[in-house]
Amino acid sequence: MTEHGTPTPDSTLAETHDLPALRALAEDAAVRVREHVLERRRTGIGWVIEKGSAIDVVTEVDREAEHLLREILLTARPEDGFLGEEGTATIPGTSGVVWVVDPIDGTTNFVTGAGPFAVSVAAVGVAAVGEAEVGVAAVSAAEPSAPIDPATWRALAGAIALCAENSAGALVSAHLGGGATSAGRPIRVLDGTDLAGAIIQTGLAYDPAVRRQQAGVLAALTPIVRDLRIGGSAAADLCAVAEGRVAAYFERGLAPWDYAAGALIVTEAGGALAGSEGERPDGGLLVASGPAILSALLPIV
Repeated sequence: MTEHGTPTPDSTLAETHDLPALRALAEDAAVRVREHVLERRRTGIGWVIEKGSAIDVVTEVDREAEHLLREILLTARPEDGFLGEEGTATIPGTSGVVWVVDPIDGTTNFVTGAGPFAVSVAAVGVAAVGEAEVGVAAVSAAEPSAPIDPATWRALAGAIALCAENSAGALVSAHLGGGATSAGRPIRVLDGTDLAGAIIQTGLAYDPAVRRQQAGVLAALTPIVRDLRIGGSAAADLCAVAEGRVAAYFERGLAPWDYAAGALIVTEAGGALAGSEGERPDGGLLVASGPAILSALLPIV
C-alpha cells in the first residue's frame, strides 16, 4: 500500500498470485529438467544445429528440455501462458501468469564443457486489458491472443538450476518481495563502489556489429577494473552478481528468457538493474550490479 492506502503494483500482484507457490513450482521444474539435461550430456546430446550463425546453436536436448518444462508447468497450472527460447510453443494463457523459460542457457557451454550453463524458469505477471497500471502487459481471457510483451511484464518468481559440465550446481531462486537464496541460503549483492577492485562479468552478442561495439567497451573497462570475465551464460552470470561473487554483469543483445529469472533474483538480492533507456533491462542493454557501483559503470557500458 502507498501512504494514501492505494494498492501498489507489487501488493496487487502478491494478492492476486501465490508467489511462494510460483517460486516452488519454478524450483521444482528447473531441478527436474536439469536432471534430464545432465543425463543427456552424460549419454549423448544428439544433434547440434546452427540457429542464426555458427556461434548460435541449438541441440536436441534444448528442444526436449523446453517441452518437458512446458509439460511440468502447464500440468500444474493449465491456465498459465508459456514462452520459451526454442519456440516449441508460445501460449498466452488466461490466468495472468506466463512462464518464460530458457531450457539451456549457455548452450555452447553445454556442448563444449567450456563453462557453466543453466535451466532458467520465471513466472511473470501479465494484466487484464485496461489494467496496465500494475506494470504488466495486456494478455487476458478477454484477449487471449494479445502479444506477450516483455517490456511491460513484471517478474513474480524465478529459479535457476546451475550446471557445470556433468554436475549440478546450486539452485538459485527468488520471488517478488521474498528475497533470494542460493542452495537455500539468503544471498546479497556486493555493496562496493570502487571499479578498481571490481570483477565484472559480461558476454558477447551473436551479431558481429554488436561485438565490435562491445570490443570498444571492453577496451575502456580493462584498465580501470580488477578483472573482466566472459562466462557464456547470462543466467549464471546474473546468479554470480546476486551471490556477491562478482560486482556486476552487463551484456547487449539478450532475449527476455535470458534474464527473466536472473534479473528478479538480482533485485531480490538487493541489486540494481539498468537497460538502454532506464531502469528496465531490454534487448539493447542489461546491467546488473550492487546499487552503489551502477552509476560508475553505466556511462562506460
